[in-house]
Amino acid sequence: PPPIELNRFYDSWQDAQAALEAAQLKLGHEWVTGQGNSYADGNKKKVTFRCKCYRRRTPVHDQTLDPSQHRQGKTAKTDCMAHVNVNYQKTLGCWRITTCDLEHNHPPLLPEGARPRPRPSEKQKGILRTLATNVQQTFTQAQAAEVLSITAPDEPKLEGRQISYFLTKERKEARDTIKEQGGDCQAIVD
Repeated sequence: PPPIELNRFYDSWQDAQAALEAAQLKLGHEWVTGQGNSYADGNKKKVTFRCKCYRRRTPVHDQTLDPSQHRQGKTAKTDCMAHVNVNYQKTLGCWRITTCDLEHNHPPLLPEGARPRPRPSEKQKGILRTLATNVQQTFTQAQAAEVLSITAPDEPKLEGRQISYFLTKERKEARDTIKEQGGDCQAIVD
């Protein structure tokens, strides 16, 4: 891809995002879509892309525990200020890079030549959502991975922790929904 630099033009902000991610992936850095602004009609006006490590780590520990008992987390958050702003130019009908800060305050997250984990597709999310809320059986991560490999063989393979995270999140949302309705008995009556 061409180098990411100020005043480079793209047909869409998605093209700018793809070029940025491809260029930075070669260096071992992952990027995410940050905040953006929209026009009154809902069309995007500005999109900010940030390094995946851009937020600041906020340690949260139980104050009643001895500090030697605290879990040592592995967060990627380093308050990295690398970012790229892409603005829509109405007169030209295209997108232009208006801010380009590619200086990272951390080493690359990915080793040279490595690929980032694939994100789950909508099809995979639907399958996992069904498995997580199944009332007949509680599926383990290994069983869910097997179901995914059979029902969505052409989708990128997810890691075990991605599957576990999604199953846990969906189960928690289901429990919270029941709790909001007043508990098990009230949910059954409803």
